[in-house]
Amino acid sequence: MPTLEYESDRSLKRRKAHAILVISLLLTISVGGTIGYVFWNDRDSISGRYRLWQLQQAAAAFVDPPGKVIYDEDPSETPKLLASGGYARIPYNGTLAGTDWNPVVRTLPHAFDPLRFPSIVCFLHELVLPDGERRIFLVRLDIDNEEELGQGRVLTFCAMPLDPSDLTTDESLITKAQVSGLGPGDHVRVLAGQVDPKDSSAFAVDFQINGRKQTVRGKTRDIRGTVELNLKK
Repeated sequence: MPTLEYESDRSLKRRKAHAILVISLLLTISVGGTIGYVFWNDRDSISGRYRLWQLQQAAAAFVDPPGKVIYDEDPSETPKLLASGGYARIPYNGTLAGTDWNPVVRTLPHAFDPLRFPSIVCFLHELVLPDGERRIFLVRLDIDNEEELGQGRVLTFCAMPLDPSDLTTDESLITKAQVSGLGPGDHVRVLAGQVDPKDSSAFAVDFQINGRKQTVRGKTRDIRGTVELNLKK
């Protein structure tokens, strides 16, 4: 019957239009959390490759000024850092003594959001490999509570090259240096890592435990991008 067929077709069009409207609204609501995901899954397209190139250039040129605080647990200083802008609190579950330092960390520019870098990035810049190739390196700081193992809190500095093709990390190339035995009353402050002005294949990250300066130094040691790390008190 023509009338029924016409009404059925019109009903189908209405349902399609309604579905399109719902999808459009959902995309509009979620666009803030979708852009990075779409970009990262679309990195093989022309626009994706261009965006990746922009991120590579930004990471290669990125540098924090010497002496800039990257991470701080001192309760007398953290409010000042938060008030200055460019810092955020990060969760810390305290110690067996029940102490919670409410530490703060320097936030990276939003341009790096699609890369999902770790919270505490101590160093992000180019270094030179033994064959002369330039590679972007990242140094992060992990802080773990191992009091139940008798080691107190443990600081782990992790140095790694970033893959030039997509700025990801190969776990087999991560080098670590640890500082263990921090007690409940110890405060940690980490300053921005810097390239060695006399050696473009090396860097140093200064940090303090209760005001006492220590340094972790790194140097590229092979063409794969592994780094030799050393702690100096």
